Amino acid sequence: IETRYSFLKPLDVSKNIEDVPYIPGGVHYSIKEDKNTRISILFPELWKYKEENLFQRMCIIRFEEWLRYNLYNALRQEKGLVYGVDTFFFGPYMQVLNGFGTTSTPENLDKVVSLMAQTINKLYNTEHITSDFLNLYYNRAKLGDADFLESNERRASKLVSCYFDLGILYDYNSTLGMAQSMTVEDVIRNSRGYFSGPVSIITNGADYDIDLIKVWNENIGNLSDSKTPIITKDSKCR
Repeated sequence: IETRYSFLKPLDVSKNIEDVPYIPGGVHYSIKEDKNTRISILFPELWKYKEENLFQRMCIIRFEEWLRYNLYNALRQEKGLVYGVDTFFFGPYMQVLNGFGTTSTPENLDKVVSLMAQTINKLYNTEHITSDFLNLYYNRAKLGDADFLESNERRASKLVSCYFDLGILYDYNSTLGMAQSMTVEDVIRNSRGYFSGPVSIITNGADYDIDLIKVWNENIGNLSDSKTPIITKDSKCR
């Protein structure tokens, strides 16, 4: 284990895992036999996993789906640089990093990271999530809801995990109501600040000779919340 993960800086976690500092930066795990490189671009979680943040976290999930959908179109459909784009999270309970990633050839990493950053700048500042996409996502989620209701194992697992993590009983109807009431304004408002934290880029696979964080910073531009659409008191949002 020590040999395999020797590229990571050691940290003392003997006292409390929540006290481990987040040290942003770039980390690469070299796998000589691989021809491609897996890249993950990560940011500190915006809304902690707490009962009072459940709706905000649902908005973030929609926002991340919007990112993934458009990044896939830009990287795969338009440029043919990758096969797919994923969204995911890393880290312990109270120190989660959210992000997205893909797999690319080493020689295309510069193009991939540049295009990711430029696309995200547009999605964050001007090309916001649409009502059509929100409705499409909600209707597609109905299939998962049906599967959940028909599975004793999934329902039991959700009850246990929700009580263990939050100390509350899982309320399916309340969760469904949140999804039904969510608006475009909700998603935009609650995703502000998603990219405000320091970026980390984790890679594994084939080696490369480029500073990906530098490439990201040179292409991401201004993500200031000053361009956020004005949300009036009459807007339907939380």
